[in-house]
Amino acid sequence: MDELFAGEELDQLRQRSLRRGILLIKRRRQWRVFGRLCVMVLPPVLLALAVWTKTSSSEGGAPKSTPLTVQSPAQPASKVRLINDDELFALFPNRALAIIGSPGHQKLVFLDQRNGVNQ
Repeated sequence: MDELFAGEELDQLRQRSLRRGILLIKRRRQWRVFGRLCVMVLPPVLLALAVWTKTSSSEGGAPKSTPLTVQSPAQPASKVRLINDDELFALFPNRALAIIGSPGHQKLVFLDQRNGVNQ
């Protein structure tokens, strides 16, 4: 074997083997550091994402204290029929309602809401 790898060829083989070994060790260390970083960073990110998703989905309904806004369009379309207050109240039987605001800027308020949930 010594005769096959004489002098300089053996040194080159050793150098290449050493460089490849060092490169392999560096890559393994980089993957370990990356894995530890993921283990440290991923749980708080997932928790924050879960909290954000929970709050954004709960805010999807009507806000608790903000009344529903009803505005008349400037030029009604041919298929849209404007209704008066009595007809609006008739759409919600057995509900406590109020219309608040000046004409054109009125808001329909449900007075019988509990904890922001319509009954």
